[in-house]
This record gives sequence, C-alpha cells and structure tokens, in this order.
Amino acid sequence: MLCWRHRSTCLAGNPLGDPAERRVYVYLPPGRGEHDCAGLPALFLLPGFVGRGRGMLADNLFAPAIDDRMNRLIAAGCPPAVLVLVDCSTRLGGSQYLDSPAVGHYQEYLAEELVALVRERLGVGPLGVAGKSSGGFGALRVVMDRPGTFAAAACHSGDCYFEYGYLPDIPKAAAAIARAGSVNAFLDQLSVGEKKSSEQIITLSMVAMAACYSPLVDGGYQLPFDPNTGAFREDVFARWLEHDPYRRVADHLGALRALQLLFIDVGTRDEYHLQLGARLLHRRLGDLEVPHHYEEFDDGHFGTSYRYDTSIPALVRALTGGR
Repeated sequence: MLCWRHRSTCLAGNPLGDPAERRVYVYLPPGRGEHDCAGLPALFLLPGFVGRGRGMLADNLFAPAIDDRMNRLIAAGCPPAVLVLVDCSTRLGGSQYLDSPAVGHYQEYLAEELVALVRERLGVGPLGVAGKSSGGFGALRVVMDRPGTFAAAACHSGDCYFEYGYLPDIPKAAAAIARAGSVNAFLDQLSVGEKKSSEQIITLSMVAMAACYSPLVDGGYQLPFDPNTGAFREDVFARWLEHDPYRRVADHLGALRALQLLFIDVGTRDEYHLQLGARLLHRRLGDLEVPHHYEEFDDGHFGTSYRYDTSIPALVRALTGGR
C-alpha cells in the first residue's frame, strides 16, 4: 500500500480552513510496483460521512481491510486493479464530494487533481468510482457532473430521495442546536473529546449538508430550519432537493447511459430509509432507459463493507471489457 502526501492546489485556502495536504493511499495489485501499472483499471473509493480513505485500511476478525479484501478478490479471479482511497473530509465531517463556496472544491479535487495525479504517477487505464453512503452519493454525482472522467460507478446505500433520508433528522438537529445555543456553540462542544453521540453526528450531518447543498456565495450557508425556533424552512430544503440524485438523473441521461456499468445496492433494513430512495431511483432509471445493475440485500446501513466483494469485481470486469 502506497501513501502519497499530496498538497492540493484547489483545496488551498478553503473556507473551513481544512488542510490542503492530504494523504492518498493507493493499493497496487500483488507483484506490481509504481512503474508496473500502466493500463490497469483504477477504482477511486469514496468513504462515507466523517470517513477518510485511510479508514478503509482498518480491519477486524470478521471484516478485512480493503487491501486484504482486494488481494483475496484477485486470488479468486477478479482482474487486477489499482485502488485509490480518497480523503475529502472536512471539519464538518464531509464534503459530499461537491464544490461548494461554503466548503471547498472537493469534486474538482477528486475528478481533476487526484485523477491527474494517479494517471501521471501510475499511467493507469480506465477509471471507476465507488462509495458508500455519502461516498455513494459522491460517486453518482461525479459521473453525472463530469461525464467521461469515470467509465463505471457503484453506489452503495447512497443518499437519495432526501425527503426520507434527511427530513426525519431535522427536528433532532434543531433541538441539539437549540440546547447548545447556536451552531457555532454546537461545533465548539463537538470539538471536545473523541467519542460522539449519535445525536451529535446527526446534527453535524445536517450542518454539513447545509454547507454543501444550501451555501451562500459569501461562504456561509442556510440551515433547512430556523436555529432559534426550529421552524422548517421549505425554501431552503427546496435547494437541497436540487441535489437529490433521484431528481437529477433526467438531466444527465447521456452521462449515465455512457457508463460501462452503473451498480446500485442498498440494505433492506437501512436505518436512514435509503432502501426506499434506492428503489425509487432504480425505477426512475428503468423508466428513463438507463442501463444499471440493482441489488437489495438483507442488512442495514452499517458494517456492509462486504458488499465491495460484489461491486469491485463487477466494476473491474466492466472496465476491462469483461475479461
């Protein structure tokens, strides 16, 4: 596993003051070196909210690290491929892999800067992108927004159909911010200690999504609720809906139909109700005649890295013409 320290140009001076230098972890297949990867497919893996690429190297007795998982997949017949573990984290937990005046140019960082870096150093061939949760959302968005950059994509339990995925958590976030006194006071409290409660993560997610989906041109952002009264702001949430993959697909049919593979899956017991959004997206893609592979599996939202056992070989084979 390689670890490159890369100083980003497009993340320099970002509004949140997050580091422009990121560690990029790169998996090379067994027996390959940096000068022996020309033409190999490369998959860019996008972690979920509060995740970093390095976190995919964690393992335990039952779930192997991504490098061990890929070694096992290759030994079982998956064609060799490079894996790029991406870090687009922010002090708000994540970037949704978007460009936002309140967060920074993270889609540009992924699709232009990192892609150029990997191509320059390794000379790889066709590219794919895959992610879980916020990373799954990011994978869908980048193939829609930047056609031709990635030839295949996988979305595992990605944010979709925002009415079900986000609306239930708005009252929880509004209550937490009201108790803290303000958004800034909540963020100050969050900076103390390592362990975070589920309520804190939910509230942080609402703040991060606001910075990504409803930013202001001056670098601020609008919450979808009044932080003082908790009143729902329908006009702000309408801006969030403009980012919903379910609503965006009709405007990006050419990019989606050009993919060698669009893989979508979700657990039938997802704690954020994302199985409902995935089903609706699956139906909409079918109605719009967008080829894709869709699966549901009996599980929830968490601890599902084993799903890469299915998506990675499918993506690699799609990128290598089925070999």
